[in-house]
Amino acid sequence: MRPVFLFAVFLLLVVPGYARQIEPNHTSALATRALSSSTFRRANAGSSNDQFALAKAYADGAGVAQDFSQALYWFGLAANRGNAPAMNELGRMLANGVGTAPDDRQAFQWFLRAASEGYAPAQTNLGLMYFQGRSVQVDVDSAIHWWQQAAAKGEVYATTNLASAYLTGTGVRKDPAHAFALLTAAAKSRLPAVAFSLGLCYDNGEGVAQNFDQALRWYRMAADQGHPAATTNLGLLYLQGHGVKADMIEALRLFNLAAERGNPRAFANLANAYHLGQGVAADPVTAYMWVEIAGGSGESVSAARKKLAAELTPSEIQEAVRRAVAWRSLHSDVLHTQRSQFFHDKTSP
Repeated sequence: MRPVFLFAVFLLLVVPGYARQIEPNHTSALATRALSSSTFRRANAGSSNDQFALAKAYADGAGVAQDFSQALYWFGLAANRGNAPAMNELGRMLANGVGTAPDDRQAFQWFLRAASEGYAPAQTNLGLMYFQGRSVQVDVDSAIHWWQQAAAKGEVYATTNLASAYLTGTGVRKDPAHAFALLTAAAKSRLPAVAFSLGLCYDNGEGVAQNFDQALRWYRMAADQGHPAATTNLGLLYLQGHGVKADMIEALRLFNLAAERGNPRAFANLANAYHLGQGVAADPVTAYMWVEIAGGSGESVSAARKKLAAELTPSEIQEAVRRAVAWRSLHSDVLHTQRSQFFHDKTSP
C-alpha cells in the first residue's frame, strides 16, 4: 500500500530565487575601514562619502558600537546630499524596519530616487518592491524593467530574478534555456540564490538536461551558505535517492535544518515524516505541531489538520498547538527574516 501523505510536498517547486541587495566592493571597503577623527570631521563638514562610511560603520558595528539610530541619521544626511548608495541603504532600513518603524512608502521613494540615478542595487530593490506590491500595486512589468536595467550593469541578484522570471514565464515569455544561460553567467559569484536556481534547473530539467548529480552539487553549495529552500530540496534528493543513495535520516536532518531556517516546505515535509514514521517514530502529535507551524488556512493545511485531528484526543491537539506556538515564538526572528529577505544588507561576491 502506498503511504498517504498529509501534504503533496515531495515535488520540487520551480520558484523564483529572489535576490537580495548587494553593495559594490568600493562601498564595502569604505564602511569597514578603521574610522578616524578625520572621517567624523569630514562627515560633519558635509562629505556624503564620509557620512555614508560613518553610517555603515554604525549599522555594522565596525569600529564603533552598533547604533541603528545613528546609522539612519548619517544615511539620511548622505542620501539628502545625493549619495545613491546611502539612498539604497536608507530604503533598505525603512523597508525592514531596522532602527525605525517599517515605512514602505518612504523606502520606495528612496529606492526610486537611487534607481533613477542608475544605481544598480537600488534598481534591484525597486523591482522587488514592484514585484511584491509594497507601497504600490503589484506591477510585474515594472519589476522586470528595473531588473533588466540592473542586470545590464552586472548586478547578479537582478540577473537571478530575471532568470527566475524566464523559468516561470512571469512577466516575460517562458524561456528556460535563456534562464539557464543567465544563471550560468552568474554562477562564478557562488551566491546562494544563484546556486539554488541552478539546482532547480538541473533537478527539473529546465533549460538543461536533467542531472541529479549537478542538482545535488548546486543545492549543497546554496544550503552550505544557509539557503533555506536549497536545504529543503537537498533533503528531498536524499529522500528520493536522486543523485545520492536514499537516506531518510539525512533527509530528516536537512528538513529540520531547513525548518530552523524558516522554510515552509520543510514544515510540511516534517509533518509528513512524523505522520508516516519516516526516519523517525510515528508521532501524530508532533505531526500536528508541524501542520500548525506551517500555518495558513489553505485547502491542503485544512485537510491535514482534519486528518490528524481524527487520530488525536482534544488534549493531544491542545498540546500540539501549545508546542507550535512556542516554536514560532522561539523562531520569530528567522520567520521574519524569510518575509523580508529581499532587502538584506550587502553581500560581496
